[in-house]
Amino acid sequence: MVTDPKKLDQARADFNRRIAEVEKLQEQLHADRTTIDQSVSRAKSNAQALSGQLAEGAENTQAAVSAVQNRTGDIEGSINRIKAVLDSAGDDLSANGTKVEQTPVKMSVPTENAADSQQKKTIPQATEYPKTNDQSNNFLSLIGFGIIGSIIFFYTRKNL
Repeated sequence: MVTDPKKLDQARADFNRRIAEVEKLQEQLHADRTTIDQSVSRAKSNAQALSGQLAEGAENTQAAVSAVQNRTGDIEGSINRIKAVLDSAGDDLSANGTKVEQTPVKMSVPTENAADSQQKKTIPQATEYPKTNDQSNNFLSLIGFGIIGSIIFFYTRKNL
């Protein structure tokens, strides 16, 4: 046993100093734990917010894809209708009963021999294109305005 009062006082002082150091370390650990808990809770809330934004973005993307598919179907339908109208308009124009007179064009073939010059033949031109009517077709003009209007409509809708 230690009977020396100086050594005993020194051991008590050392013990009290170490207890004070341990208490300071405990306070620092408690402060660090509080900071870590706050950081974890912020990270969780940020992760939940990000998850919500991702879900919303996925829904918006799905809606956009659906809208594009609908527009594609609408445009395909419009194109098919326009093709059908143009095909029927072409049939109507050719079936109006007017005949186009074809005037044969005579062409001579140049030859080098005298024998060939006696056998000059006239070659009619294969085909001539029929002349179109000089009258405007209001129905085709209406289709053209409809196409231009729909392009402008989709362009403004897309950009606004």
